[in-house]
Amino acid sequence: EYKIINNFEFMIPIEMPEDIVNDIIFHVSTREQIKVGHAEIVEELRKLLDEKYGKYWHVFCGKNFGAYSVHDRNRFLFFKYKSMSYLIYKTSY
Repeated sequence: EYKIINNFEFMIPIEMPEDIVNDIIFHVSTREQIKVGHAEIVEELRKLLDEKYGKYWHVFCGKNFGAYSVHDRNRFLFFKYKSMSYLIYKTSY
């Protein structure tokens, strides 16, 4: 099940604080508007999250992928934006 916020389709429940989700929405939508490549968006977003919210963030983007992860509590997000899916989570190590 998904919840749509600003054209982003978030898998619910959203397991991320609202301020972090807002930073992610802003970064992805802004970089998409100026046609930055997805690899650059992912790398910039990871660096932004590492600097602002502590190290060990993992950011993935693609059209078709599966994943299994162990993540910190309340630090997991999966969403779709335009034709791409994003998986973002933080670990302690």
